[in-house]
Amino acid sequence: MAALINILATTATITGSALSFSIFLQAHKIWKNKSSADVSLAMFVLFVANSLAWISYGSILGNFPLIIVNSIALVGAATTILLALKFRK
Repeated sequence: MAALINILATTATITGSALSFSIFLQAHKIWKNKSSADVSLAMFVLFVANSLAWISYGSILGNFPLIIVNSIALVGAATTILLALKFRK
């Protein structure tokens, strides 16, 4: 059972990291096109709130992978929001 938990924890950390880094793809697209016309700011604001909740939960548990993965997501979502506001027409 402990081996299965370790496998699931590792898998969740890897996939969570991939998802967190994928947010930067949207920020890159905004930067490249100098436009954020098709970006939902509400979605990214909710994503920031979600990331903050998970970071808080991870902090209470002392779960560093949970904190790190969601911190990456938080930075990506905040970057996307800032770029979207900068290039909003």
